[in-house]
Amino acid sequence: MSGLSVTLLYVVLVLGTTLYVARRPGFRWTFISGSLMSMVLYASHVIIGVALFLLLFHAHPEGKGGLALALAGWIVLGCVDLVRIVPRNAEPPRVLMSPGVVDVVCLAVIAIGLAVAWHA
Repeated sequence: MSGLSVTLLYVVLVLGTTLYVARRPGFRWTFISGSLMSMVLYASHVIIGVALFLLLFHAHPEGKGGLALALAGWIVLGCVDLVRIVPRNAEPPRVLMSPGVVDVVCLAVIAIGLAVAWHA
């Protein structure tokens, strides 16, 4: 899949989801705008991670496994942050709602991945 097709797929999914939610009774514009802002923030988080991955990969191509591990930790950290900021109807588990063990584990995975990539 090319970058353009992935971007188009993402745009279509965002628009389709927004139109679906807009037609449902009980949802307000603040909910929709908050959800869209959350998607934009998460997309920028992923784009930054992928850009850093590509920059570091060109500098250390032999450390691709460690870089992939660091990228996975970065994306999971973004998912956890997304759970915290996205508007919702039901409360997620308490362990995800405040910074703590999950964040430390994600940061440790990122650090380990970067260390493995740097020393490869």
